[in-house]
Amino acid sequence: MVIYIEQVLIDNFIINFLILLSLSKILKVKLKKYRLVISSLLGSIVALILPLFNFSFILNSLVKILLSLIMVILVKKFTKFKEYFLYHLTFLLLTFVFGGACLFILTMFDKNFNTSNFSTYSLPLGAIVLIILFIYIVIKNIFKNFYTRQKINNFIYKIIIENNNEKDEILAFLDSGNTLEDSLTKKPITIVNFNSLKNVLKDISITDIILNKETKLNKSFKNVHIENTQSIGKSTNKILVMEVEKLEIYSDKNVNIINNAIIGLTLKNFINDLGYNALLNIKLMEGKIWKFHKF
Repeated sequence: MVIYIEQVLIDNFIINFLILLSLSKILKVKLKKYRLVISSLLGSIVALILPLFNFSFILNSLVKILLSLIMVILVKKFTKFKEYFLYHLTFLLLTFVFGGACLFILTMFDKNFNTSNFSTYSLPLGAIVLIILFIYIVIKNIFKNFYTRQKINNFIYKIIIENNNEKDEILAFLDSGNTLEDSLTKKPITIVNFNSLKNVLKDISITDIILNKETKLNKSFKNVHIENTQSIGKSTNKILVMEVEKLEIYSDKNVNIINNAIIGLTLKNFINDLGYNALLNIKLMEGKIWKFHKF
């Protein structure tokens, strides 16, 4: 009986705790740990004693529903029913996910498991918990990456670079660290990947950029020159800077049109999964009120 108590009480407590932790990660809220412990402990105790009463399926299901309602109530103080409903719905969905994982593990690897009585498993103590812990880590990282991506998306803008009646539409990231100023024109520099300007730079080759063939470049662009930039590590880099006729920055239905804008070309690819190929200068947005547009 001691082994039985360890398996049911400890395993269920840890699984319940991980479900509640997953809930906090998904809803992006900080829940007090002692509340999670109390709620998880209640769920474990009920899971321990419920099979002893031999309730019918309907009554057993009603007890579990009531238990889920109480467990969610215990995690925090709710002021609105809508908020509680969201927490409870998320809790139920997570319970199905974790419970389904447990059922799969027991069915596949425990020959003594009986689906009519979830207390009849014989896997070693903690075996299920380790797998459930892995599932929790996966869920946590999925939503962490999701929220990080959403946050970054708030700073992604569609821009159009135009010169000599040629246009290129690309995505740009508003980089708070990009405060580069052109020493010649005293204008902010927007860093753009060379390969993303298929139309604007259609007559310019990588060789022209590397060798800085100003004569050829000056036929299409104004103020072509090499600009020395300094990185955070105080190392000096050189970028080819030029003036384009127009830079348009779109945000929702608004557009910020910057005439005679300065861009700096880089041959380095922006390694990201958001698709942006330029770094907007933060100075271009000063004094502007924007509604962020998500792509």
